[in-house]
Amino acid sequence: MTKRGSDEYTVRTMQPEEVEETYEMIDKEGWNLTLDKFSALYKSSPDNFFVAVSPDGEVASTMSLIPTFEGEYVLGNLVVKDGHRNRGLGRKLVDEVFALFPNAVVSLTAVPGADQFYLNTDFHFTQPQQGQDIVYILLDREKLKQKSAEAGQQDVTVSLYSGHSFDKLIVGFGVGFIKREKIVLDGLFADSDAIAVQIFTEIVEQFPGINSVKLQVPSSRLFLSELGAIQQSYRYNRYSRGQPTLSPLSKVYNVSDCDYTY
Repeated sequence: MTKRGSDEYTVRTMQPEEVEETYEMIDKEGWNLTLDKFSALYKSSPDNFFVAVSPDGEVASTMSLIPTFEGEYVLGNLVVKDGHRNRGLGRKLVDEVFALFPNAVVSLTAVPGADQFYLNTDFHFTQPQQGQDIVYILLDREKLKQKSAEAGQQDVTVSLYSGHSFDKLIVGFGVGFIKREKIVLDGLFADSDAIAVQIFTEIVEQFPGINSVKLQVPSSRLFLSELGAIQQSYRYNRYSRGQPTLSPLSKVYNVSDCDYTY
């Protein structure tokens, strides 16, 4: 039941002029999104980004429902702004948005500490559990160099994406960027451990002076975390409403922010 205090807020789709304000609210939580990426996600599916707005027009809460399979969505970036919390606003936002998608199957991956909120909003553990581990490592470049040399004995070429078409078979890809003085690995998919190592090596070589790396790995595949000393790690549990189509993990070495929620 919605707590008293949330009725004054209006839930609606996010407007283009609110993208930057909403991103700044999300960014304060320390997550991986960049403004460019958040803007691109919004432009690709503007009707699936929602905000709760205070009477004076301030964006006080946000969430997104990104479509995956037909009738299925991933709930992402659910945040209530500091100063507007403890009013039932998160529950109000979820309830009103879900009323627009009455038969949808929705899944998410919850940050530590948010589990009870989702259990209270009619989510359940996804079975089989496809949780993820957020792992911060101090990269051992010598170990990576050795692994990469061993992996490089096969007929695979790794290069930066140029945007041009070519006729070769793609057997893996990965994305990385710098945020808060860390290399953030934002998705890595490959046909084998050897190819994953080669792609990972190419990414970190773009940032030669930085050895702190943030990984987002399926809990069943901690392969990349063995390439350095683990500094911190957190378990993120997966929840759903309905039974989602489970994506195969056979080629996933690092999860992209687009693929799961906070």
